[in-house]
Amino acid sequence: MSVTAHACPLCAEARSFTLRQFDVHTLAREWTTTFGFDPFADLPVRPTSLALHRCPACDLEFWRPAAMGDDRFYARISTAPWYYEDARWEFTEALTRLAAVPSIRSVLEVGCGAGHFLDKASGVYAVTGVDTNPGALEVCRAKGHHVTDGPLTDLEGPFDAVVLFEVLEHIPDPDAFLAQLTRLVAPGGMLIIAVPNPDGYWRDFDHVLLDMPPHHATRWRTRTFGILAARYGFDLVGTAFEPLRYVHFRQYVDAMLAQQTGVNLAPTSLRSRLLCRLQRLVGYLLMPLTQLATALAYDTHRRELPGQTQLVQFRRRG
Repeated sequence: MSVTAHACPLCAEARSFTLRQFDVHTLAREWTTTFGFDPFADLPVRPTSLALHRCPACDLEFWRPAAMGDDRFYARISTAPWYYEDARWEFTEALTRLAAVPSIRSVLEVGCGAGHFLDKASGVYAVTGVDTNPGALEVCRAKGHHVTDGPLTDLEGPFDAVVLFEVLEHIPDPDAFLAQLTRLVAPGGMLIIAVPNPDGYWRDFDHVLLDMPPHHATRWRTRTFGILAARYGFDLVGTAFEPLRYVHFRQYVDAMLAQQTGVNLAPTSLRSRLLCRLQRLVGYLLMPLTQLATALAYDTHRRELPGQTQLVQFRRRG
């Protein structure tokens, strides 16, 4: 781990630690095998490598270069049925926290996607959504939701509550973004942020394609959110962590087996392809026993292994 001169995009600390580096050509092959396309091919400038840094002042982890995907990238990746889930743990957790404050009447969702949270909140609150994905906004408008693709600076606030689910980690300049977001939260109002938990079940993976550019730009921990609160005039009310889901435990088991056996999830060599085929054949023959063993292991691990998402609740001062 080395010290570099990359400034933190949140607190502006001038120095940072370099944690990992990845070859983009190798990542591009993994993307093509896993998702069917090379996302780096559409970038204005294709990087040769990606480096993960950590700020020593606020613990934020961030990627350089911040080679983020554009609307075309999200239009392609969001076609996967799992991308915009209609029933997510953070939706229920946020609605529970909103319901605990009877004075809340208006709610803004930043990054509303296909409107699944708006669907659940619209019967109780006056909801507004903002997103940059044209296809997702069409779906929201067809449902009758008030949504816009305009920048945050064009929105008329303030709102009693602002929520964003799995959005902040996509923003390469969180300082400017959060400064704009703050003015949209009424004094005494609520801000709810849900992001991937860097200490969740992903922590044991060598790397996760969706947790790095061109998809994710940053990683957030609870200590970082405490600094965020002080910097933008909020009080940190509380945090919650998603329990481990069975589908995510299956991913965890598959990834751990692949790492231990030396067989890549996206194999390229002839030897790796043959080993993967043999694994699949043995797995198919032993599927009933494997499913039972996985289910029994899940019952134990879900009490020890954190889930995918953390949710943080703030109250704006004033």
